[in-house]
Formats: sequence, structure tokens, C-alpha cells
Amino acid sequence: MPDFLTKPTLTAGAVTLRPFNAADIPRMLEILALPQVNLFTGALTHTPSATARFPANASDEKRYRAWYQTRNQQPDRLDLALHASGQLVGEVVLNEYAAAINSCNLRVLIADDATGRGTGPKR
Repeated sequence: MPDFLTKPTLTAGAVTLRPFNAADIPRMLEILALPQVNLFTGALTHTPSATARFPANASDEKRYRAWYQTRNQQPDRLDLALHASGQLVGEVVLNEYAAAINSCNLRVLIADDATGRGTGPKR
């Protein structure tokens, strides 16, 4: 099994992947309330308006906070905060490792307000 307990910091140009810290949680709560994030993560069955917000209720917010506070202790998955030009814009996750075929799931979540900036590689 890969060593998912070791949480690296990776940097390439203006993009950095690093372990989550407590200061990231408020921004992740904002990101999780955005319409496109909710649509593409399967939380919605309809296309929301660009101004729609889906704030967590108190119970959900408590659960989300606990979730992000425990990401760095997980031995079976790698959750990294995605920063572009110094701003938290989402997360990258490796999980669901299948030893028999040496593969895992890769999930990338990018905030609505962070897309279309050309942060990816130039061709």
C-alpha cells in the first residue's frame, strides 16, 4: 500500500499542494457552498444559478470542520489543499486504493471562482 500517511507539499509554478491546516477550513466551507462545486460533486440534480449558495447548516458545518481537521491523520487516503497563486482554491484527493491492481481514485475539486485563470500548464 502507498504511504498515504505521509502528506507531502508539492509545488509547480504558481500551484502548491499541501496538507490541510485549520486556517483552510473557513475557505473550504465557502468553496463547498458554491453552485458548480455542488453540481459537479453530485450534490445537486439540477443546474443551479451562478449566484446560488448552499451554506452548510450548523450540523453539516460541524461535520465538515471535523472532516478537514482529521485529513492529515488518515493512512488510507491523501487529501491535499490546492493553492494557486497563494490562494486556497480547492483540494486534490487520492483514495480508494486497490492493492490488487495498484490503483486509486483521483479527485480534484476547484472552486467556481478559481476556474478560467489559466493556472494549468502553458502549451
